[in-house]
Amino acid sequence: MTSTGRRILVLTPYLPDPPHWGASIRVRELVRALSRRHRVTLLSYVMPWQYENVRAVREICESVHTVPAPWPNGADRAGRLRSLASMAPFAVRRLTSPAMQRSVDEHLADGDYDLIQVEGSLMSGLDLSSAPATVLDEHNIEYELLERTAQVERAMSRRAFNLVEFLKMRKTERRAWRRYDGCAMTSERELTEVTSAVPGKAAAVVPNGVDLVQFAPQRGAPTSGLVFTGLMSYRPNVDAMTYFVREILPLIHRSRPAETLTMVGWGITDEIRALLGPRVLATSGVPDVRPYLAGAAAVVAPIRIGSGTRLKVLEALAMARPLVSTSLACEGLDIVPGRHLLVADNPSLFAESVIRVLEDQALADRLGASGRQLIESHYGWAASTAKLEELHDRVLAANRPAARVPALPLAMSS
Repeated sequence: MTSTGRRILVLTPYLPDPPHWGASIRVRELVRALSRRHRVTLLSYVMPWQYENVRAVREICESVHTVPAPWPNGADRAGRLRSLASMAPFAVRRLTSPAMQRSVDEHLADGDYDLIQVEGSLMSGLDLSSAPATVLDEHNIEYELLERTAQVERAMSRRAFNLVEFLKMRKTERRAWRRYDGCAMTSERELTEVTSAVPGKAAAVVPNGVDLVQFAPQRGAPTSGLVFTGLMSYRPNVDAMTYFVREILPLIHRSRPAETLTMVGWGITDEIRALLGPRVLATSGVPDVRPYLAGAAAVVAPIRIGSGTRLKVLEALAMARPLVSTSLACEGLDIVPGRHLLVADNPSLFAESVIRVLEDQALADRLGASGRQLIESHYGWAASTAKLEELHDRVLAANRPAARVPALPLAMSS
């Protein structure tokens, strides 16, 4: 690790180890790459069982500091109910603790940082008015994620809560875009959203990426049937698997009754357990998804909720696996349907597309090869980091940080 450039403080709501879901992978890879040229300090919330992972994070940057996570284990139903009386979104309130603010203040008082990078607008409740320059790395447009969640939810209580949160988050997130000196987005589509809401804002696309060496194609006959990867406690993934198992897989089984689906990821919920059976399997605590991807006859991404871009799609393409996804799953990526993957947005077409891939080896091979070529040309982490550094350059060269609008007043968690 070379420490010859700027001094950067990265604030993140989650420790990027183990890197078993999209957001933690993005933070880990960008921090690791930035640390090759700059002095990077990571300040993160940490859960009680994660302290043993701090050592691994220290290997990828100059120093790591942690603050105990302020939220309780499991769903904070009481906190969600209390949030209904607040103008601030629940998720932002939850990530704004006095302990984190004190730690931020102490780091800024040191006076030696060139730039502060914040991982996601859910941490926008923190006061950074004394920071020299700030960049917001947006993994998703959070209000878009909430709106899409509300559209899919069947339970009226969940739908109503997400609609209320959407309205709060839209105001909060757009205000954050104004407050920060620069914004990094994962796609051109989202960049347009920012520059339309805040004309003239210093903003750039910093795509999600893949480790091109680690996620390389592997030879061998398929062994895993259909595969889906992702954090299985994450609501969009739970919805995707519920949709696939209940509405798509039965259509596949009409002509291929022995076909199996394996859900690969951490955190099995009760909703996921209810889907399991002889032909529907789930792993838990998998340290490496690559063996499952390498053995997949086809990878499926029936995502109906989301924002940003999906690393599960990039990883499958990087390993040259044939992929069937919804339009939303590959949204924001330089994808050509039919060349890099198959896209289907209703159960019958999705099932037909999966069967095509399973029964046409030439098609599967062609999709896999084209997908790998796309990743090699557009989605390596080195290229993404270079774009992030260019944004840092623009923000610092301006030498006139945006007017420091105080953070929204929040009832901080204790």
